[in-house]
Amino acid sequence: QRSNGRIHQAVITQINYEAKSVTVEWQEKNEGKGKEVDLDAIVQLNPNLFTSVTNPSSSHNNNNNNNGATVDHDTNNNGDHYTNGGTVTQPNRRTKQQTTDSENVRKQSQLPVAAAVAAVRPAVISSSAVQVNNDISPQKQQTPTIPPVLDSNKSKVVKEIERIAANREQRRARQDERRQKLSEVDQSIPAWEFQAMVSEYRQQLDVKLLVMNDPQKDLKICVCVRKRPITKKELNKKDIDVLTIPNKEVVIVHLPKVKVDLTKYIDNQKFRFDYGFHETCNNELVYHFTAHPLVQSLFQGNNPMVFAYGQTGS
Repeated sequence: QRSNGRIHQAVITQINYEAKSVTVEWQEKNEGKGKEVDLDAIVQLNPNLFTSVTNPSSSHNNNNNNNGATVDHDTNNNGDHYTNGGTVTQPNRRTKQQTTDSENVRKQSQLPVAAAVAAVRPAVISSSAVQVNNDISPQKQQTPTIPPVLDSNKSKVVKEIERIAANREQRRARQDERRQKLSEVDQSIPAWEFQAMVSEYRQQLDVKLLVMNDPQKDLKICVCVRKRPITKKELNKKDIDVLTIPNKEVVIVHLPKVKVDLTKYIDNQKFRFDYGFHETCNNELVYHFTAHPLVQSLFQGNNPMVFAYGQTGS
């Protein structure tokens, strides 16, 4: 009987004499399941298997009480009742047998009920187990394929738990690293949280700046941008740098924003140019990639045109 009240057949696989219980198994949705059931529950659910055995035993005991001498005489017919001179006197034999049988019956009646149950029921369970096993032999043959399925399911669960634990450890490590970086940021800056976000984003970039040895591009139209350094006035005001040039073609603008729930974040917008000059580039590097190709084109008889704004004096 299941915990939900449903009753169905099961195969008895093991008998525990000390605990007075049996272990049963059954198939459900192509999965093998098992349970440990008390002998009392087995007796209540299967009264037809125990009535035919317990009744003869009780009647056998009654017959022993009433006809103890006759039973003992029949079962022990091995010549001990006879002598060379003849048989032993019957009255003394009957009196002795009745006394012995009455003492045995009295001793058996004084035994605990649990001991009597333990002595009778295991034999009954073993016979019923054979009968059930014979009835459900096709299902019994399918049980060897069950453990691999259970093991595979268990291994999947274990792997999933290990993956979640690894992700949790990585997330904690990143949070600790982020807290360490935030502690290094100058919190006297009004927008120090945005400054920390920009610094964290820059550390994740693969920086490859423009150098003099890079080849020049043969272009009809060339669009370039140069990032100017932060001025002393801006440094005194503790303004944050919101431009990043990770390579010679890309310029990233970091826009500080606030969500509806007042969560602060930065919107990183990328722009592509033919050349991107970072704030550490000198005038010689800028001239090499912008004005120098135009001078050569001028001596070749062409009419180059330059449109520039910002830092035109330099």
